[in-house]
Amino acid sequence: MTTNGLAQSAPAADVAPPVMFRTLAVGNTIPFAELFYENRQHKSVPILVGDTAPSELYESPPGGIISFYREQAPIPPETRPRRIPVTNVRLGKDSMYWIVLSTTKNEGGSTVTPFVISDSWETHPFETIRVLNFSRRRVAIQVGDRLKELATNEFELFPYPAADSELVRFKTATNDGKGWILRKNTPQPIIHNTRASIVISDIEPTEHDPNPEGINVRNMIDPLQPPKPVQ
Repeated sequence: MTTNGLAQSAPAADVAPPVMFRTLAVGNTIPFAELFYENRQHKSVPILVGDTAPSELYESPPGGIISFYREQAPIPPETRPRRIPVTNVRLGKDSMYWIVLSTTKNEGGSTVTPFVISDSWETHPFETIRVLNFSRRRVAIQVGDRLKELATNEFELFPYPAADSELVRFKTATNDGKGWILRKNTPQPIIHNTRASIVISDIEPTEHDPNPEGINVRNMIDPLQPPKPVQ
């Protein structure tokens, strides 16, 4: 008993911080308009999915299983919107993730494929560039003086250039089975004391160009700051 006659309550158990995630679209972004998921409080949350930069941070629900869905108007006598499933993902135990969504056209319309990539400060440190290949083709890249070949859905980390440089040399070539063809030779800007991701993807087909051979190269400087070290 305490001096005031009340039983002293036990200290609250430590609660693990939530796993966070961001979303990014590759290719056609239309299928990812008006997506939702349930957060830790089991509330329906709209998700913004763009292709020029990762979204804001979202909290993963307990268990790390995320179900993306669309809402459809209820059919009387129903009163709540119907949920139309889009895709499911499972996160791990790292602190942050990217969920990259892409679509593949088929006879029934299109299929959504998610890719889960750890985005913790340990797997993607400051002063590094993460290059991700979402082209259907194998690519060869040069970042600074380093060369690397990446298969579809592979990625690689490269160090930032010297502290007095604000640009890094960046070349990209693709191989369709008939040899390497240089596609991009454009230096990429960097901002020191940050980290960056360069996303490579195919140009979307159009009516006038149903089989484009070019690629998109998107350089995304991460606005997030790393957590402060524990004192």
